[in-house]
Amino acid sequence: MTNQTPATVREAWSGYITPDDYDAHMAQNGQAAANARLVESLWRRYPPKGPRVLVAGAGTGQWLEFGGDALADCRITCTDINPEFLARLQARAARAGRAVETRVDDLERSLIEPAFDAAVVVLVFEHIDWRRGVDSLARLGVERVFVVIQENPPDQERLMTSREPVGTISAFLAVHPKLVDPAELEAAFQSHGYQCIGRESVDVPDGKRMMGGVFQRLG
Repeated sequence: MTNQTPATVREAWSGYITPDDYDAHMAQNGQAAANARLVESLWRRYPPKGPRVLVAGAGTGQWLEFGGDALADCRITCTDINPEFLARLQARAARAGRAVETRVDDLERSLIEPAFDAAVVVLVFEHIDWRRGVDSLARLGVERVFVVIQENPPDQERLMTSREPVGTISAFLAVHPKLVDPAELEAAFQSHGYQCIGRESVDVPDGKRMMGGVFQRLG
């Protein structure tokens, strides 16, 4: 990790935010458990046809502590731009008795091989050039994509509320992740031949909502 104050959201995630601070932040705002349940519900309603799963922007793998039984028989590859996050994820997977592969990779310009039946992308698009992220998923030929994005109350424009920062997470008081418009996201997937086949949402603290969507490649 670097102690230099990040100038961009990418720098914050790639080498400034610590795994401990990230875990504490997600525990404080209740989103890790909520997102895990949301993905689990969508997965059971719209199960993909194959077992090969990409979890892009996987972070420290907190979802491994909140069930994830629907993905128990899958061959999971977790990617992130931060190798320390992936090391924490591997430790969690080992404690949970789960076999996962980890790869350092950038969803904006992914270099991994196109070998996935499904992808899970949870609160990642807000932190990257999300259109490039959609381009990468289409380029990888992913058949079904499970996406979770954040919706804020009407009077809260910033992704993060003032009470949220924990330690190095305070970087986001200076560099701001951006909310993703659901209609624009759906249009971007449609431009690559995907159709939204399912939606679901769950409320979290601070009046926010986690919005889940499932995109299926046509043809």
